Amino acid sequence: MPESPRLLVVDDEHQIADLLHRFLESQGYRVSLAFDGDEGLQALAKARFDLVLTDIQMPGRDGLSLLEAARERDPVTPVIVITSQNSVETAVRAMRMGAADYIMKPFNLDALSISVERALEHRDLVLANLRHQEELELAVEEKTRMLRLALSEVQGTFNATVEAMVGSIEARDCETQHHCRRAREYALLLAQRMGLKGRELRDVGWGSLLHDVGKIGVPDHILLKPGPLTPEEWVEMRKHPIIGYRLLAPIRFLQGAAQVVLHHHERWDGSGYPYGKAGEDIPLGARIFMVADAVESITSRRPYKRALPFATAEEEILRCAGTHFDPRVVEVFREIPREDWIAVREKYMPELEDSHTMAFEVPAVL
Repeated sequence: MPESPRLLVVDDEHQIADLLHRFLESQGYRVSLAFDGDEGLQALAKARFDLVLTDIQMPGRDGLSLLEAARERDPVTPVIVITSQNSVETAVRAMRMGAADYIMKPFNLDALSISVERALEHRDLVLANLRHQEELELAVEEKTRMLRLALSEVQGTFNATVEAMVGSIEARDCETQHHCRRAREYALLLAQRMGLKGRELRDVGWGSLLHDVGKIGVPDHILLKPGPLTPEEWVEMRKHPIIGYRLLAPIRFLQGAAQVVLHHHERWDGSGYPYGKAGEDIPLGARIFMVADAVESITSRRPYKRALPFATAEEEILRCAGTHFDPRVVEVFREIPREDWIAVREKYMPELEDSHTMAFEVPAVL
């Protein structure tokens, strides 16, 4: 059976101290007495108490000084102040210093008993929370250790899953084979020059790589149709950003990337889809991808066209700044040396034909 709480009563009036002693012991508490602040501080140094009751006006060290010392020694131990001073200022000061309660003399013993019970209950709750916190910290430390051991394996599995998703898109839609990977590299080049780092940069990369994942939900007779789409078929095709978002959003690591997927067909002037968002209401990652996607689409080969030179892509992107594209993103695009874009193209697009043999206009990719 646990021991009853141990209380310290500090009061220079022996009659009141004895009264409190007898009453609190009758309530089942173990009670020690001190008759001034210095004696009370000595008692606190020798033993641990669950609660302190102290008068304010005492010779030598007063009750507020004892309250301060007790709180510094053990912030969890509650201190109830008992005083004959009818001063709001003193009461406010005591409560600000951390007193559990402020009781005026002459006091009601039943009210005092309730105050003691509440203070002890609060103390027990604080101690329980501290123990729980310690247990949580130990559990988190252990979980962190286990997580670190498994992280490399999980990351490898995650990367493989994403690559499989991209492979399924490219295998189904042969016109965009390798398009997702090339678009990612362009987007990362632009995002880095715009100062994106860490998670933001990662989200742009994954979002760019997976931007067309929603085409998994587009029927084959629409996705693979060799000719122009009907208005009804366009309605279905334009659902793919929402489908892609719904696929990725539940995956914690891909929630940021899902925003790129959802908004990559919006336009700066609000004329895009699926929601017609405009300006900075469109997430920055999606605005970056729009420019990167244009570079990739114009300069890469398709079954219906040959690759156009980078200069053509540059001209088209500058022309569409403020309508299709975020002007700020286009400005950063212009600041990147053309050689850097071409280096990415040559590294990731070895299948390109010689763009200088082209003699036709830019297709309607914008």
